[in-house]
Amino acid sequence: MNTKGSIALITMHDLDSTLCRTTEIEILKHLGLRGYHTTLFATRSTKSYHGMEVDFPIFAIPMRDVPLVSAFFLGVILFFIIPVYSLMKRPRFFVICGQGAWAFSFVPWKPVLSRCLKTKVILDIRSNPVEVKGRLAALRALLFDVFVLLGSCRAFDGMTIITESMRNEISRKFHLDPKLFGVWTEGVSTELFDPTRYMQDAQRLRQDLGLVGKIVVLYHGTFSPNRGIIESIEAMANVKSSDVVLFLLGSGPALAKMKATIQRCGVQGRVIVHDSVTYMDVPKYVAMSDVGLVPLPNTPDWVHQNPLNLLECLAMEKSVILTDIPANRSVVGENKCAIYVSSAEPLRFAEAMTYVSEHLQAVRKRGLVGRTLIRGKYDWFSVSQHLDHYLTCLT
Repeated sequence: MNTKGSIALITMHDLDSTLCRTTEIEILKHLGLRGYHTTLFATRSTKSYHGMEVDFPIFAIPMRDVPLVSAFFLGVILFFIIPVYSLMKRPRFFVICGQGAWAFSFVPWKPVLSRCLKTKVILDIRSNPVEVKGRLAALRALLFDVFVLLGSCRAFDGMTIITESMRNEISRKFHLDPKLFGVWTEGVSTELFDPTRYMQDAQRLRQDLGLVGKIVVLYHGTFSPNRGIIESIEAMANVKSSDVVLFLLGSGPALAKMKATIQRCGVQGRVIVHDSVTYMDVPKYVAMSDVGLVPLPNTPDWVHQNPLNLLECLAMEKSVILTDIPANRSVVGENKCAIYVSSAEPLRFAEAMTYVSEHLQAVRKRGLVGRTLIRGKYDWFSVSQHLDHYLTCLT
């Protein structure tokens, strides 16, 4: 029986395509296990959730993703939904995920929710806007700053963020007490990402993909221009061992540029681009690989993030080639499962891949420590515990 009241989490993410849905579904699932009744508000959904099991209500607002326009209409819709839902369900917490203009719809209702229903409104500012350019970048950066200031002025009852380092940076920038922020990171289901479950699947997948006898370096996630993926492809031209294969699993706006780079560098057959798969199938591909790859460059977009693909590789006991930036080092530290490169340059990635080919058995053995790093900090039980503690301290 639920004993802690109810939580409604609201996001503008499209449940049909956005990878972030994993975080939102998993955190609500585990908050449910901790005694909350949970509900998710999101946009456009076929209700398939790509194989993920969902045991709580989801209200999917049927909207297309049109920059600025969608945010405005979502804000209008939420402005009318909030009071009706609040009177019917009397939630203990609203958690607003994002800093889009739609989140302003909560500001006028917050005093009423607090005084009449004792409902707390939490703004999950999560992180600074990433991979946004031009005028839209300036607008999103402004909105981010505005929401931080609104939170500091108690327009919301609390704020949460993705990493401690990002919390510290924002606290310094705005001269705020770090205690204003709760921290809940990305997380991994150690039940789903369990290497012992996929030994036969991994062998079968290698055979189906023609990778038997190859050394597979896996990147999985979003394909976008500023994640070091292009540089990783260029690196393959400098990897002498023909046994090394770069396997890119995912989708995104950089796909055309990636394919053009493969042609330009003459690494056809050594770089494989594979369509994205359902989330439930991702562990099979991680199990099939020899080493993971997290090539994020040292830019403001990424230095304080918490890469989900890194956590998933570690949970599957894989060593990882990764750039030496705070986001990666805060997770792996000095543990030997990290193969750090000094910068996101093709030559540095090539050196790391060559090292893997020359020390493959040692690299595989070192990967075993990764799962230990995940348990107790980045598994969803631990992440939900941190958020639960923060929410409890607000009441």
